[in-house]
Amino acid sequence: MSQCARLLRLDRGARQAAAGLAVVAVFWVVGLLGGLHVILGGTTNAMAILVGLYLMLGLVILSLVVGAAATAELSRRATLRWRR
Repeated sequence: MSQCARLLRLDRGARQAAAGLAVVAVFWVVGLLGGLHVILGGTTNAMAILVGLYLMLGLVILSLVVGAAATAELSRRATLRWRR
């Protein structure tokens, strides 16, 4: 996870990791409140719906990776601060 945090540049500071975690939280809240319905609401074309669902699946996977990397970075920083 630390390599993933470095790749996403979340290891440069706790502020970036917290911002990444906040963006992931907002993404999930919007999704729980019906964000997919808003995006695909008026679409009747089956191919457009399929592409939209695949894009959302990609965003869900990306949000899980960013959330895990940000959590790992914040916990690493908290552990280092606690040990001092």
